[in-house]
Amino acid sequence: MELTGPQIISLLKSRLSSQSEYALAADKSESIGHTRWTTVQAPSFIATVKPATVEDIQTTVKCATEHNIPFHAVATGHNFSSCYERAQNLLEVDISNLKGVSIDASASTITVGGAVLFNEIFDPLHEAGKEMPTGACSTVGIVGVTLGGGLNRMQGTYGLLLDSLLEVELVTATGDFVKASKTENTELFWGMRGAGFNFGIVMKATYQIYDQQNGGNVMSADFVLPHNNGPEIIRILQEIHEDQPPELSVAVGQFYDEKAGGPIMLVNYIYTGDLDEGKRLIQPIIDLGPTLQQIDYLPWNQINTKWGFGADATVSIRNMPRTMFSAHVKQLDLPTFEWYFAELARYWEEYPALRGSVAIIEAWGSQKMAEIPDDETAYPHRDVKCQMIIGHQTTDPQLQPMVNKWKNEVRERFRATSGFEETKVYVNYAQGDDSQEAMYGARKLERLRALKRKWDPNCVFSWYNPIII
Repeated sequence: MELTGPQIISLLKSRLSSQSEYALAADKSESIGHTRWTTVQAPSFIATVKPATVEDIQTTVKCATEHNIPFHAVATGHNFSSCYERAQNLLEVDISNLKGVSIDASASTITVGGAVLFNEIFDPLHEAGKEMPTGACSTVGIVGVTLGGGLNRMQGTYGLLLDSLLEVELVTATGDFVKASKTENTELFWGMRGAGFNFGIVMKATYQIYDQQNGGNVMSADFVLPHNNGPEIIRILQEIHEDQPPELSVAVGQFYDEKAGGPIMLVNYIYTGDLDEGKRLIQPIIDLGPTLQQIDYLPWNQINTKWGFGADATVSIRNMPRTMFSAHVKQLDLPTFEWYFAELARYWEEYPALRGSVAIIEAWGSQKMAEIPDDETAYPHRDVKCQMIIGHQTTDPQLQPMVNKWKNEVRERFRATSGFEETKVYVNYAQGDDSQEAMYGARKLERLRALKRKWDPNCVFSWYNPIII
């Protein structure tokens, strides 16, 4: 017999410490549960528990599995996969008490709780004279990003975020507490780095950190250009791709600007090397005659909130009707981008409710990421040069079926001209209908499935882009 929300809470209250908190779906407050980043294809919960301690999380998992209560651990609620459509009437395990940041500057390590956000480590790291790879959005959980890979602007120098991961402490499907590293539970540690959300709930993670480059200063250069400059921007990116410095990352976005009354192109350069060299690298964009530009030499801890004319504040807004999908690419096919830029502009003209949609190209450096042997971690896509991300946002829910159909056409066009023989997609950007092979790599699937059968044979951790066994 399925338990109701009140019954689940009553059961947990009898077993957890008195500091744990609870709520039914209709009774959530700001102190418990999460407002999701996207409202589209979201999971639903009949009850929420906010365990006070690691032991409480262990007890929650044991209790849920004993009573066949489907549950999902949530740190920030930033995931957007459509696979959550089937995650209905679950127990939400709010792990936001897993905070805490500890830096050992002499050992060059940082240890963070499983719910720590990127914006909670920038200042402590900077004050210690250290840096590490981080996600582009400051309000995302560090550990969650790491478990799927951790693409980042500094990956040309430091590799993926998971390449800096030294150890994780997690609660498994049996409620046991285990550690995984290169010396302990080594096979599990391999799988945690690329598919980690399939094996447990991470309590704590320790990372390698690095001495700051250039005294902790970084160049950030933002440009707004007319929409018709799109093809020229792609040509510049193509030239950069031929010999991209590891210190350079470039992001290109196509947006609808209400003030301009039409589409625009936004380009952001982040360069962690010498300022004079950075100025040389941005000159081709300046030569196009941007309508707006801002070039700053900033402390490392300010980059995430200042890039893109402060785009992080907009990107971080929650409770919005967003649909995301993406494609990994090795090459930038100009005809495909020309077609897409024109198509999105046409959609904005025809459907004003879609003007919150965006197209983003992430062209991060890849040298260090590519240097690390493929079999070192479960992450399967070290040969990727950049990723194309499409974010649809509509104020008219009736347009969603049309958007879903169109996004599939767009996605397949980019994948067909990606330069790869097989489809590749970053699991953290996966829409939810991507194949296992596309997300996890065909050559790594059997090894991952063996890990899944060992650590989670009943698939209790299988709501988000799961490994299917």
